[in-house]
Amino acid sequence: MRLLTRWPVLVALMFGAYAAALLFNAFQAQAQLRSAAEARVVADSKRVGILMSDVLADRMQDAAGLAELPEIRSYLANKSLGMSGRYGLDANLGAIEAAFHGERSRQTTRGGLVSAQIAFYDEEGRLLAEMVPGAPPRIAPAEGPASPQQSVDRAAARLVTTVPVIHKDTAAGTVVTVAELAPLTRSLIASDTYRELLLTDRGEELKLAAASGLGAELLRRLAAMPAHTPVPIDGGLLAINSPVAGAGLTVVSLLAAADVYNHLTSRPMLYAACAVPLLLLLAALMYERMRSRTERLQFALDGGGECVWEWEIERGRWRYSPGWLRMLGLSAAAAGTSLRAWEERIHPDDRHRALAELRGHLGGTRDTYDSEHRVRTGEGRWLWVHDSGIVARRTRNGAPATMVGTCSDIGERKQVEASLLSSEQRLRTIYNGIGEALLILDLQADRILDGNDRVLEMFGCTREALYSLTFASLGEGTPMSCAPEIEQWASKAAGGTPQSFEWRARARDGREFWVDVSMRRADLGESEDRLLVLMRDISERKESEETIWRQANFDGLTGLPNRRMFHARLEQEIRQSRRTGTPMAVMFLDLDRFKEINDTLGHHIGDVLLLEAARRVGLCVRESDLVARLGGDEFTVVLTGLQDLDGVDRAAQAILDKLSEPFELDDERVYITASIGITLYPRDAADAHTLLKQADQAMYAAKAQGRNRFSHFTPSMQTASQSRLRLAGDLRAAIGGPQFRLLYQPIVDLRTGALRKAEALLRWQHPARGAVSPSEFIPVAEETGLIVELGDWVFRETARQVQAWQLRHGIDLEVSFNVSPVQFHRMDGLQAQWARHLREIGLPQRSLTLEITEGLLLDANQAVTEQLLKFRDAGLRVAIDDFGTGYSSLSYLKKFTIDYLKIDQSFVRNLSPDSEDMTLCEAIIAMAHKLGIQVIAEGVESEAQQALLARAGCDFGQGYALSRPLEAQAFDALLARRAERPARPAAAGLGGAAAQSATVRPASGARVRRRPRPLSTRW
Repeated sequence: MRLLTRWPVLVALMFGAYAAALLFNAFQAQAQLRSAAEARVVADSKRVGILMSDVLADRMQDAAGLAELPEIRSYLANKSLGMSGRYGLDANLGAIEAAFHGERSRQTTRGGLVSAQIAFYDEEGRLLAEMVPGAPPRIAPAEGPASPQQSVDRAAARLVTTVPVIHKDTAAGTVVTVAELAPLTRSLIASDTYRELLLTDRGEELKLAAASGLGAELLRRLAAMPAHTPVPIDGGLLAINSPVAGAGLTVVSLLAAADVYNHLTSRPMLYAACAVPLLLLLAALMYERMRSRTERLQFALDGGGECVWEWEIERGRWRYSPGWLRMLGLSAAAAGTSLRAWEERIHPDDRHRALAELRGHLGGTRDTYDSEHRVRTGEGRWLWVHDSGIVARRTRNGAPATMVGTCSDIGERKQVEASLLSSEQRLRTIYNGIGEALLILDLQADRILDGNDRVLEMFGCTREALYSLTFASLGEGTPMSCAPEIEQWASKAAGGTPQSFEWRARARDGREFWVDVSMRRADLGESEDRLLVLMRDISERKESEETIWRQANFDGLTGLPNRRMFHARLEQEIRQSRRTGTPMAVMFLDLDRFKEINDTLGHHIGDVLLLEAARRVGLCVRESDLVARLGGDEFTVVLTGLQDLDGVDRAAQAILDKLSEPFELDDERVYITASIGITLYPRDAADAHTLLKQADQAMYAAKAQGRNRFSHFTPSMQTASQSRLRLAGDLRAAIGGPQFRLLYQPIVDLRTGALRKAEALLRWQHPARGAVSPSEFIPVAEETGLIVELGDWVFRETARQVQAWQLRHGIDLEVSFNVSPVQFHRMDGLQAQWARHLREIGLPQRSLTLEITEGLLLDANQAVTEQLLKFRDAGLRVAIDDFGTGYSSLSYLKKFTIDYLKIDQSFVRNLSPDSEDMTLCEAIIAMAHKLGIQVIAEGVESEAQQALLARAGCDFGQGYALSRPLEAQAFDALLARRAERPARPAAAGLGGAAAQSATVRPASGARVRRRPRPLSTRW
């Protein structure tokens, strides 16, 4: 009691102790504030160091990316295969330099340090490619650096980044980038109270901006200071050293010490602040008392209908509001007041979870009690509720004393959720049932949000692994994995423009395959940065196109480049020789007496002979030289990088000697020679066309001199060109006269043997020269422009003859005629005249078919499209002649209305049941029929070929096995005979006297030289 009467003393003592403790804590707080202030300025300085470290890291990452360029990989791969500079390596280096320029443009757009120079060295330290001609840093020969390095050229204020290029686990070269350090001044501050310096680790200042004026000794001390530690120096300054990772640099921040510590509180202010906690304590006691009363009063919501409950934990008693009782349809007695009654009312499947939530809150591991579970109502049904509560009062020792909470009916929400779940499951079933792979991409997060089962099957990964990938990573490791077009496609699709493209992807097991990708924005209501991607595996189609491409660019027999590939390679070699200033030679080689051997011993022996001849020619030249087969028995050789022109004659003689050796062909020993024409670049000509023409003329000169020799081109050989000029004059005078006539070669239905089609072939009987080959006068007609007039005569003569046959024999005969590319492009307006002419003579327009080459349709421009539309409007049918000989793309078949495909005789010539040609023919026939196009096979020369083509589903056949080209009278007689008897199987041939009489044989001893038909047409 005596102590109670002296309570003011007790209060004073307690307050004194309290104030002393508060003051002690305040001083400690000031010390902490001081540390915090220093930490802040250290963080600012450290941030600058990190920023510069990031800049240098970006430079290192850029250089590492350059070292992984696909162009460099392609160069190293070609180099390891032994490819020479002329056949790819120089082009690879040009592509590398273009990629360097592209990297500089990307850096300029991104900002920051921009490479002033990028260079690529080989393992010997030789410069291979550079972005800007100049003096890039040299590197020591050897294997290059073992790891990426960065260094600073202080004198030039440049950052040099060096990254090794690793190929097959071996250092194969080095990529070096050089960037000016001047842009780093943008992140350095220089003011009266704050300055940032960029030093080397030896204390040398990089004077990228105004010099600091500090002495060299002080700068060395600053560079040697501990990292991230404020150090006072003269002048009332603080210095902080923040190292820059990667290049031996450090950032030193200098600032006034007063600016750092001026916010610390003075001692009087601390003493005054000691009284504040006591006042706050009194206020807190009053607030706690009021809160306790408020929580108890809050429970008295009887009239409001709120579903409220209270649990007096100490007494173990529950109380429920009237609203709670009404929600569950219970009376107060039925509800019970014990914890056990509350537990038993919860559904058995939910009880454990609800009790765990409650115990977690009571134990202090959860801030509130929150549970969704089912409870049993008074009617016995289960009701979903959301139950939540909080400890409202605790005992003196902190144990929970009272809990209050609310309960709400969430049955309708749960029904909606169940409906949504069911709908989602149905959508997922449809989603996974789609035959194509489907992805949903999040552009903002650059990740895959979802994918159907077809995606998992296509890429061989689990759903968890799929979610960790990006779209670009699906092609990682393929030649297209780094293509910048991917980002452009995604950006356009996100902007609302659907994108379609073909892409090479990689499965998780390393298998690469082609996919057709459709990408469009997904309107899911969540975000505009969602893309819907559909992918379809098109690997089989790509393989077919690759096969056709090889067929179009390489000779199917010898594997050598064909005429098309030869011309492309010759143009490339001319450009290379022009750059290097070294001459080259073009040889045109023709085998002597090959046709005689081919006709005598058979095509099989002829093919074996050509194959062996190609091999022997290849043995006589260098690997860097080019050997090609133009067709038939004609070969070309390009000798490049000549240092000694005498070597051309030695190579030609070596070829002649090698070909003169006996050929062991099956059981036959065959001897053959060759004639070679030679022309030189740039002495004789400077373009590919003239070089080849001159070599051809020189080859004919060699034959004229007795064969088995070579001949160089001379200007006197231009006589042949003058002969062509005379031929052009004779051609102009002969058009429309009796010198021209048409032969007709039957086209037979391979299933029924019926004759309903034919091809009109143009022939010229010159009064002085005799028969002139179409391969000789058609190019002249194209060059002089007479091809249009000549083609119009062919059309009108064909129409007249077809009309006469239809009237005489009462048959629906369809005859085709060739239109060359030159004629096609120059006959604007002629289609309408042809249609009018057919109407005037009463001939159905379907009776005539135009044959054009597929070269016209590949990447056709608007003019070609308009011309074809005019033919369609005129009612004339269109056939693609020599299909498969020149191009690999089949997309034009979808663009234009084509009635017939004529399989080139090169596919038919070597046809056998298990041959590659048979596979290609079957593929072409199946593809054409899928597109609604009928197929005609050219060059059918045996009954076996007929049978194979018929079994493959080919519609029509044309060739000597069925009939040679016939004069109009002989063809008329053939129609008359076939009208008198029923059609018979095509394998029986047309036969008959007419066919026999149409067989043209050369005079005894004469050599008939079969030249390849011009690409433009077959007349």
